[in-house]
Amino acid sequence: MMTFPQDVQERLNVYVYRLIDPRSGSTFYVGKGINNRVFGHLNCNIGQDEDFVSAKQSVIQSIRNSGLEPIVVIHRHGMDDETAKEVEAALIDAYQQLTNIQAGVGSNDFGPRTVYEILREYSSKEIEIAEGHKLLFITIGNGGENDGIGLYDRVRLAWRVNFERARRATHVLAIRNGIVMEVYSNLCWAPATSANFPILNNDIPGRFGFSGEVAPIPDRELYLNRRIPSDYRLRGASNPIRYSYD
Repeated sequence: MMTFPQDVQERLNVYVYRLIDPRSGSTFYVGKGINNRVFGHLNCNIGQDEDFVSAKQSVIQSIRNSGLEPIVVIHRHGMDDETAKEVEAALIDAYQQLTNIQAGVGSNDFGPRTVYEILREYSSKEIEIAEGHKLLFITIGNGGENDGIGLYDRVRLAWRVNFERARRATHVLAIRNGIVMEVYSNLCWAPATSANFPILNNDIPGRFGFSGEVAPIPDRELYLNRRIPSDYRLRGASNPIRYSYD
């Protein structure tokens, strides 16, 4: 198994790398690491989430079945960890169809936007939470616009939430780039299984989704196309779930 000698590891410091499919030249994974982490990925030694491992490893196995090996490019090295996070996030934003299961750090806050989206995000009025409303904010990414999945199905599945806490929400707000895209009410939360949600091909243990409907017009007018307060964004965080209540 290939490794970096100790003196090379010290010179690399923190690095960001890409895994490339030699059959197509396409990047299928972007990662950040130190020492020999990149080789751990190639040899299935990193990653405990079965969906995550399956997506990346299935590509690697397919490459190897064709008699080839993934191409490894150290994209940038000699960085501290915070700088490497920014580089990794920018690359994840730039390459489509990656097997990475998570977006880069800060992608939802600082990732790609059109000029119109930038103006909209920073010029929109902030929401004011109505008395008695318990809002659950769910941030969705910018990808997958042409995959046939509508906004409702994109925002309702499938999340790691505190089930009891989520059930107390009066409204779910679908957030993109800090702006409320839609408001849902009459919510019913349930485990993310194909029995509860036929759109799913498989059960997803430990995750949940909701059924609901577009909120009444007065509630939508309170929140739709408005900016969520910065207190609920926690810029740079990877968790897409925020609550307006304890």
